[in-house]
Parts: sequence; C-alpha cells; structure tokens
Amino acid sequence: GIDFRTEKGEKAKALFDGKVVGIKYIPGYEQMVIIQHGDYYSVYSKLSDVTVKKGQQVTTGQALGEVWQNQNSGIFELHLEIWNGKSQMDPEVWISSR
Repeated sequence: GIDFRTEKGEKAKALFDGKVVGIKYIPGYEQMVIIQHGDYYSVYSKLSDVTVKKGQQVTTGQALGEVWQNQNSGIFELHLEIWNGKSQMDPEVWISSR
C-alpha cells in the first residue's frame, strides 16, 4: 500500500465507482473501508470516522470518511491499498490514471 499525508479535516474519497463490501477496525490502521470494483478492491484505512455503510454503492470521488490523526506525531495520514482478488497491486498505477 501507500500512505498519504493530508491536512486536518480531509476526506478519503473513492477512486472508482463500486460497492462497500467491508468496514472494519484494525488497531494501527484504525477504521477501514473496502470497496469492490468488479474483480478489484480498494482499501482505505487510517480513517477516524466512516460515512458510508456496508452494501452501499459509491461513486468516484465520493467521501468515505475523515482521515485519522496520529496522536503521537500529529500527522494526518491515509493508507491506500489496491487488490486484484487476493493479489496486492501497486496503487500508484491507479492513482496516476486519475
């Protein structure tokens, strides 16, 4: 995956249209949203809150939740992963096409 530093109040946004198939909490990654795009999945973690629900259809650019702040460093950081089935991919390829 890849980490993005952001500013306070920034929202994680869906890279492509898809369906929310999971919302989870993982210590160290905080709140996580998983979106299915056909055979592909985009995973957005290090969210302080989530504004979508499991089963919801989302559109490109739709806000998914607010980016979390690391209390030790003060940095706001979003973690993004892209998967093709069970194979992790390089998210920079997807981002550069946007």
